Amino acid sequence: MFQDYIVDEYLLDVNGELIEKLKNSNADIFIYGCGGASKTFTDLLNRNGLSVTAYLEGKQYFKKGKVFLNKSVYLVDDIHKQLKEANIVVCATGADVIHIMNDLKSKMKVHLYSYVDRNQLYTMTAEWVVKHKEELNRIYDLFEDEESKMVFRSFIGARANNIKRESCRELISLWTSEQYFNNLYPKDLYDEHILIDCGAYIGDTAIAFYDFLKNEKKDIIVRAFEMEDENFKELDSLSLKYKNLFAYKIGLGDKHEKYYYERKKDASVLVDYETENLVEIAPLDSILDKDSKASFIKMDIEGFEEKALIGMKNTIINNKATLAICVYHKLDDLIRLPHLIKSYVESSVYDVNYKYYLRHHSHNAAELVFYAVPCTQ
Repeated sequence: MFQDYIVDEYLLDVNGELIEKLKNSNADIFIYGCGGASKTFTDLLNRNGLSVTAYLEGKQYFKKGKVFLNKSVYLVDDIHKQLKEANIVVCATGADVIHIMNDLKSKMKVHLYSYVDRNQLYTMTAEWVVKHKEELNRIYDLFEDEESKMVFRSFIGARANNIKRESCRELISLWTSEQYFNNLYPKDLYDEHILIDCGAYIGDTAIAFYDFLKNEKKDIIVRAFEMEDENFKELDSLSLKYKNLFAYKIGLGDKHEKYYYERKKDASVLVDYETENLVEIAPLDSILDKDSKASFIKMDIEGFEEKALIGMKNTIINNKATLAICVYHKLDDLIRLPHLIKSYVESSVYDVNYKYYLRHHSHNAAELVFYAVPCTQ
């Protein structure tokens, strides 16, 4: 069941073939994304005598006049107007990346590569897979449809090769662009739509929730949690534009405590060593009133998902919410988080069954989301 499903190389060995290809090319080098992976890859280029011409971003994050690492940042949609050919190295994840790059390839000659900082990904060895075969089988058997099972198999196949080849054609082919809000969400089941956004960043998921439900006549409420200062400022500003959007500057966990975190543009991470950044952590159950409702809980908090789930047990049990939880940040997330979620929904006060799905929303072995979806049958 858990074989090596890698059938073709999508990502090149960044320490070898990719660098050589870029050295042998006459086209300028652009990096898509302005986060931690982009900085890491820029440093790698510099060490090999190469330099970045500029950085690219999509409409969602682009701001005119923006500069990253002392280089200009351009809107990716406009780059074809200036160049006929370019090397573009994607250093960002997300469901929209494939759409953007496919559109760009239709407008100009693009040599497209992808890079993921290996230090930011865990290693899933074949030995680990064999050791946990029975536990993986139990999770595999939870899934409602064949697509989920295919995603499960191919994700493990992509990760269980020490990230030497970071993805495979099958996994790429299974990506879906509608991350979190898609046809799995049973809109008709709820009297109002209430999102609990755990790891809200600058409000991009909140905006997507409003857009997804723009034709609904029911009330829409968003409770968005973000711990990083600059991200929170942008998130909080959205409350002036969107009705019933409530922003909370706090991290979510299993108990009240203070935590240090490493501040990154694209993903701030809680750490067990001292930094200049300190944040309050609290269980969601202690923040919300016991009668607070939720129709959708989304969670992407860089490896702190299990503790946050423990801290919102009552919120999950007392609601028939749809859950969309990232299960790729830690090695055993794919086992522990579905098992924990299943134990909660089976304790729900509602007479409702749940179905379980797995979806892949990226161009590489990341953005793996476990969906727990209530149904009345």
